Amino acid sequence: LAFSPAVSSYQTSVAHTVSSLSLTPTCSDSTAVLKVNGVPVLSGTASPAIALAVGTTAVEVSVGNSEGLSIKTYTVFIQVFAVVPELHHEGLQHHPLVAGQGAGR
Repeated sequence: LAFSPAVSSYQTSVAHTVSSLSLTPTCSDSTAVLKVNGVPVLSGTASPAIALAVGTTAVEVSVGNSEGLSIKTYTVFIQVFAVVPELHHEGLQHHPLVAGQGAGR
């Protein structure tokens, strides 16, 4: 995701096969304190794995100064879509609908 300090909310999606991921926040201020879901993370270092399930998972990334003040929180919403099962019908033939023909004709 492209980051902008002015944007506090982000959305993305992952394949249904993804069950966890990590975020790697980076900060230009070497004295800043970064946290991912409340867990301290060094700039440029991956967070601990974040479990994902079907639906939306909100991940909070907070940035504060070394005194723990001036905290700015960013939220990443990660969507995992459910798998839609493929339907297989034995012996069913496909008949395309032609313009001008409707059901019952």
